[in-house]
Amino acid sequence: HPAPYFVDIASTAGLDVVQVSGGADVDYIIDSLGTGGAWLDYDGDGDPDLYLVQGATKDAPEGPPDQLYRNDGDPDGEGVPQFVDVTAATG
Repeated sequence: HPAPYFVDIASTAGLDVVQVSGGADVDYIIDSLGTGGAWLDYDGDGDPDLYLVQGATKDAPEGPPDQLYRNDGDPDGEGVPQFVDVTAATG
């Protein structure tokens, strides 16, 4: 079997995300709060939408807001799904 081939299509797909998980000077795992993500169908259209959980740093424990991206499918038929940040609209 050939090896899997992966291509980074994040920006093409509309996923403009910077994950925060601790600072550059993290010495111990307790110095940071990790990130995460989940695929779900929040709008019930059958496409997997993406929920991203942000981490934080010791100096800024509130961290940036989590983000929800709605999957609008592949509108141009080129095999790249389009995601729209609906965080603000969904509260």
